[in-house]
Amino acid sequence: MTRPLTLRLSPWPRPLALTGLFLAALGLGACAENRPLDGLTYPSDTRERHPILLSEAPVRLDVFPRSATGLDARQAADVRAYGAAFRADTMGAIQVAVPTVAGRPTAIVTTTARGVRANLAAAGVGARSVRWVEYDATSLGPQSPLLLSHAALTAAVPHACGDWPYDLAAGAGIESFRNEPYWNLGCATQSSLALQVADPVDLVRPRVEGRADTVKRVNDINALRAGQDPSTQYAVPAVSPSGTGSN
Repeated sequence: MTRPLTLRLSPWPRPLALTGLFLAALGLGACAENRPLDGLTYPSDTRERHPILLSEAPVRLDVFPRSATGLDARQAADVRAYGAAFRADTMGAIQVAVPTVAGRPTAIVTTTARGVRANLAAAGVGARSVRWVEYDATSLGPQSPLLLSHAALTAAVPHACGDWPYDLAAGAGIESFRNEPYWNLGCATQSSLALQVADPVDLVRPRVEGRADTVKRVNDINALRAGQDPSTQYAVPAVSPSGTGSN
């Protein structure tokens, strides 16, 4: 007598199907514009997650009294460079805070202040653009610096980098299944770009294009018509490692 064939279905297909649907839903969810972050949402675009903002920030230079004859060569160069940067920023005025002891500046501080005034003038900063104030340095010591400061337009990311809200490896949650960029990605790049830009306004609008060199264009076109190479040939002398020219 032949026994009827009995098929016993495995209990796994249904849970596997549900798991597949669950992972597919996670994959679709990763395409959303915003991502959850500790109950909030954050954009997936690095430029929106770590934006570069323009704001007004103080620019400082500390000039320490070092010589009874005034500023040394390095300090004079620093003050002139500071004055040139101020003229480029053109925001407000320079404030020079002079340290005082018992209500009066010392002789070396007075001499240093004269050097600061002269080098700012050499950089093209007029006397009306400099505001002199005093601060009590009695408890700070005789070598307290003259504090130069002015406001300038700066570019920066409005928050600190290094925020890791989720474990990049497979943690206890499901964040590693979302196939999305982590929060800190791109923060250092945006911060570096903000620090390196020469003019923060360049981040919000392009500069005006300069005039074209019409003579150069005509000469290049004539060279092409004559079958010549229009590129410029620069003569660069060979330089030895010692810095002297060699033939």
